[in-house]
Amino acid sequence: MNFQKQSYKEILESAIDHQYEFVDFLTVDITGNKSQIILRHDIDYSPAMAREMAEIDATYKIKATFALLLSSPLYNPFTSTNIKIIDDIHKLGHNVVLHHHVLPEQGAEEIQGDIIKEMQIMMAFFPYIQPVFVWHNPPPGNLLSEIEVPGMINAYSDSFVRNMFYISDSVFRNTPENFLKALKKQRLIHMLLHPIIWMSEQDNMISLMSYVLTEIIRDCDREFLGSKVWQKKFPYGIPQEVLDKLQALLSS
Repeated sequence: MNFQKQSYKEILESAIDHQYEFVDFLTVDITGNKSQIILRHDIDYSPAMAREMAEIDATYKIKATFALLLSSPLYNPFTSTNIKIIDDIHKLGHNVVLHHHVLPEQGAEEIQGDIIKEMQIMMAFFPYIQPVFVWHNPPPGNLLSEIEVPGMINAYSDSFVRNMFYISDSVFRNTPENFLKALKKQRLIHMLLHPIIWMSEQDNMISLMSYVLTEIIRDCDREFLGSKVWQKKFPYGIPQEVLDKLQALLSS
């Protein structure tokens, strides 16, 4: 199996076949005896790909949790386009939570303050956001699992990474087969699957990053088409073959 849309669908179908109940960080029953899964999607790059994944989930009547970055250098969650995309994801029945990036030199008090500030901003644009925060590229150590913010849930506290079986596709560390194996053996699963990995259908970090960079150029090109100067040189935007060659060169 490869990291492709079809493989992702097979993972969802396996979860359904094994009679998992899809829950979130607010509703999971750690002490019960039901087979439950928190299906989490971190939006590290593309809200558009996140919506595509949300649509696949919805076709299976599956409710997932999408983590949204405020401080991403790769996308702005507050553009009119991205606000609509996140609203669409929510309307499909999914949850939205805060995806927070921590700097290595930050202490617990500063991290707590930043989370509160980011949550206030997010709530102004997305009032349905759940009081949950998940870490983006967390540094090593136990500090982040112990961070507490009043009225909020830390998705990396022991309840969700020790009392549940946590499995992630970050940096392709687990194969699609590993997710299928987990569904056969575990009762409680916290499963992180990134839209950019499965929707882009790349199979390693270099090809994935090359794809992301090419897509960023494509997004900029769409904006540049609002300029008459750029439009005169590229009436239909940068030719697709140019972007394809760039991606192939970066991936080689």
